[in-house]
Amino acid sequence: MNVQSNQKVQELFKATFELISEKGIHNTPMSAISKRSGVAAGTIYHYFESKEMLINALYLSLKEEMIKNIMANYDSQESYKERFTRIWLNYYNYLIDNPAILSFIEQCTNTPIILEETQKQAEAIISPLIDFFSLGIQNKIIKLKSIPLLTSLLHGSVLSLAKIKQSGQLKVTKEIKMSVVEYSWKGLT
Repeated sequence: MNVQSNQKVQELFKATFELISEKGIHNTPMSAISKRSGVAAGTIYHYFESKEMLINALYLSLKEEMIKNIMANYDSQESYKERFTRIWLNYYNYLIDNPAILSFIEQCTNTPIILEETQKQAEAIISPLIDFFSLGIQNKIIKLKSIPLLTSLLHGSVLSLAKIKQSGQLKVTKEIKMSVVEYSWKGLT
């Protein structure tokens, strides 16, 4: 893909993301994506055979960005608990800074629009997190042995606090964040 076509794909991703964030997946037709992006409908189909394929590609792109941020500054020399805390806080901060991405990924997760092949690719993308939990299981630090359950529990604790903060129900201080991290840690170890 050349730079110009990559730019068009990025424009399509941006428009699709914005429209789905505003209107939802099912209320975002290709015509609206074309209009918002400035990319002709026929050109869209040159890159993606359907709206579903465009959404799947965007989903994977956002997953890559998310995992890059979650694993930022990961230092294998730190204790396992310190790495867990870093991952947890990185994830929380990412969700706070990018609430629309969270909304998009949740919409995609709760719809059959994300293909099985895309789900497998998403698992490969989050392999650094899977490797982290596998290490904890192997070293008998983590009690649970189910990686899907571990990632779900991590997601749930981070997501819950992020939603509470975003709703304004609670002023989330550093002490509150750290107490939730500790609670999550104790639940897994």
